[in-house]
Amino acid sequence: MIIRFCAALLAAASLSGCFTSDAPLIDPEEAAFPFETIVYQGEGRDEVQTLIRKGDAYVVEPADIEMRVRFLAVGDDTYVALAEGSDGDETAVLYTFLKVDLAAMTAESFASMAPEDGIDRPGFSDCGDRGTCVDDLDAYIAYAQARVAAGDLPDIVYTIISAE
Repeated sequence: MIIRFCAALLAAASLSGCFTSDAPLIDPEEAAFPFETIVYQGEGRDEVQTLIRKGDAYVVEPADIEMRVRFLAVGDDTYVALAEGSDGDETAVLYTFLKVDLAAMTAESFASMAPEDGIDRPGFSDCGDRGTCVDDLDAYIAYAQARVAAGDLPDIVYTIISAE
């Protein structure tokens, strides 16, 4: 099921593992809500999705799985996005780092897929078939910012169709 969540979050065809945690590391009180509604489409995808703010999170529509999304502002137009959802008895919490460019109407997603060999540094642990566990959100933010600074290409680019 974790692969379904990864695919829904990343809209990527090939995954090496996701960044995940046992419990959400972004509290509702610290979440940022830059939009009430945002409509977007992942590159190479036909499906258009909408994030709609409902209470202390966004919900994804249309979706074949129930997912709640929260953003944490970490700089100018940069966010950590947390997607939490369940499919029956199993729950997943996933992370990605987003650079939003409203002038270009794009959002670039970084550090959503963990390296195959994992990350050997404080703040991360091996979650087995679930991917790489984020034990410390600050460590994840530092890792993602370093990937962007190193010139890594985004995992996926989303086109923002509209934002209100």
